[in-house]
Amino acid sequence: MAHVASSTKVLILVINDEIEPVLSRVAEERGWSLVHFRTAAQAVKHIQFNLPELFVVQVLRSADQTLQLIRGLRSHLQRVPLLAVAFSDDQTIELSVRQAGAYCFLSDAADPEPLAQMVAAMLKHP
Repeated sequence: MAHVASSTKVLILVINDEIEPVLSRVAEERGWSLVHFRTAAQAVKHIQFNLPELFVVQVLRSADQTLQLIRGLRSHLQRVPLLAVAFSDDQTIELSVRQAGAYCFLSDAADPEPLAQMVAAMLKHP
């Protein structure tokens, strides 16, 4: 369970403490917030009251929790842009997260610069 400052621009939601080191590093470098939750349902419940300008969700190895999180965010927080980040280029995963409600999808996010550029573009033109 976590509290997110209301001034948070970019919020990276982490489920089950599974986070790729590059995502953690870019968050630290850019001043983005990382919030850890045990389940997707907990994340949705607690985020409703502390809205960022943009969500970043890492697509987990088991995409089911990620899809549940995206659907939950979309059902409660439709206007906040959501970027799904994967560390593979599986087109099936991209289709699934877009159908669940992700605005954008970034595959093979091992390089932090494209991620930072996409986030900046989404903040500029939500």
